[in-house]
Amino acid sequence: MHRDIRNEVQGVAQGDLKHHEALLEVWRQEFNNERPHEALNMKTPAEVYKKSSRKYNGTPDKIDYPGNFLERKVNATGKIRIHNQVIFITTSLSGWTVGLEPNSPDEMDVHFANLNIGNINLENCAFAPHPIAAQ
Repeated sequence: MHRDIRNEVQGVAQGDLKHHEALLEVWRQEFNNERPHEALNMKTPAEVYKKSSRKYNGTPDKIDYPGNFLERKVNATGKIRIHNQVIFITTSLSGWTVGLEPNSPDEMDVHFANLNIGNINLENCAFAPHPIAAQ
């Protein structure tokens, strides 16, 4: 899609921002309603689009975890601190709070909202992402 925009709109658009917006709107209508897409079995996006049954409520300001969880904020370099040890989790959660659920004396599950993203081995202070979370 972005290559198509670059080739079909960006290179030929002239004029002011209002003119660019009008050209892009014409392109969007054609792309979604007229052009069949090979990846969609030669249907248009408009033919296969279904409105989500889930309502989008925006990004939460804070994630609440159950009372038995420890909460740690992921710093800008993707790390948390637990028991005076620094453990790398992921930079993609920088600024967010993760929930740590103790499941044995030596291990904690790491949650982001309702998703279990991996576990921490407290003996070697290492985070191991779950295979599905690592993809």
